[in-house]
Amino acid sequence: MLYITSYCSTEKFIAGAVEQIASLGFKNIELTGGTGYSEYSEAELHDLRDKFGLSYLIHNYFPPQKENFVLNLASGDRVVRSRTFNLVSQAVTLSKEFSQHLYSIHAGYVYDLSPVKGKDGLFLPTDSGKNSQKAFYEALEHIASSLLPKGFNLAVENAFPAYGNGHFSMLSSPKDIFEFLQFTERYRNIGFLLDLGHLNVAAYYQKFDKETFLKKLLSEFRHKIFELHLSRNNGVEDTHKICRVESFEVQFVGANREFFKHIPIVLEWHQCLSPSVYDEFKRIESFLGE
Repeated sequence: MLYITSYCSTEKFIAGAVEQIASLGFKNIELTGGTGYSEYSEAELHDLRDKFGLSYLIHNYFPPQKENFVLNLASGDRVVRSRTFNLVSQAVTLSKEFSQHLYSIHAGYVYDLSPVKGKDGLFLPTDSGKNSQKAFYEALEHIASSLLPKGFNLAVENAFPAYGNGHFSMLSSPKDIFEFLQFTERYRNIGFLLDLGHLNVAAYYQKFDKETFLKKLLSEFRHKIFELHLSRNNGVEDTHKICRVESFEVQFVGANREFFKHIPIVLEWHQCLSPSVYDEFKRIESFLGE
């Protein structure tokens, strides 16, 4: 099923964003971060779902939190870790209310980060200590065993280095991604969110061939891909631009539609909502046979 991200809208509150998106004709919306806590209303989301006949997915930093922080699976800080698990629990509960069995999340960061962003659009590091892969995998083990109900899945998203800096995010190199995928074989309820925009940036800075990576991924781990994110960028920055039917991202999905026909595909196009965006969404939907 093809979804659009709620961050396609520039609205500051989620109900306004969903209503604006739904009014253009979209039926499937992935709810994500970028909207405020003060006017958040779960009841409004239910009302809008019923009014427009919507289907919701939940991704990463959602629902909004009263005290803002950067969600981080790899954190070694006790407070950040507790807040992360609490948000995951909220997202899982809300997903079930929306009749979904999947929640997706960013892999986490090498350092704990501030909610404040720098000029490059990335979160700024705090003064806390360095995080670790050990903490990342311990967090996944805890979520898999304690926070996910039976039949509910978690998809962890590949990331990219800080622009020019390889030490920023978990799951930004082929080595780390394939190590993670090997780890997931022991947990049926943990899988992979393949973000092709993130992959494009990671390939540029870490100097690997993304098509070779994708070939190996589909050959060995396609059963662990639980969700896809599609957007365009120039490889230098993760700008979340619109991808057309003719783009590499959409053509890749089309060429492998048999692998992906049963998982959510999200067009993660940021702050670009317009009737022409809906038209492109419908073109892609038709091309993929959705």
